[in-house]
Amino acid sequence: IITSLLETDLYKFSMGQAIYHQFPSYTTTWTFKCRNKDVHFTDEMVEEIKRQLRLYCDLRFNEDELEYLRSIKWIQNSYVDFLRLWQPRFEDFTITTDAECGLGEIVSDALLMNARSVGEYAGLSAGEAQAGEGEEG
Repeated sequence: IITSLLETDLYKFSMGQAIYHQFPSYTTTWTFKCRNKDVHFTDEMVEEIKRQLRLYCDLRFNEDELEYLRSIKWIQNSYVDFLRLWQPRFEDFTITTDAECGLGEIVSDALLMNARSVGEYAGLSAGEAQAGEGEEG
């Protein structure tokens, strides 16, 4: 579903740059928890969320994307250089299925920089899996 790490808004890059420069060693926990009472995640949906997270973790910024980011006046070269090397890690995720809805939580324990990034995409993957419920295809 997510094919580029640029699939976000510039605010996220602004915040990511601030975190990178001001708080590079802070660790945090990001948690997605579905609180909708009328939603149920099937085993297949949970597996699809895991698959999408693995695919997300395979993504890297390509040179065209990095050049685009470098062209934005307020994004510093040091942050773009960091993004050239950065890649999300599936090992930072814990996905539980112990809730009544079929999906307990998606948790990322990582550096603040990593948790902020993965949290956004993980929530998107879970939301898209939920939206796909009942669709034929």
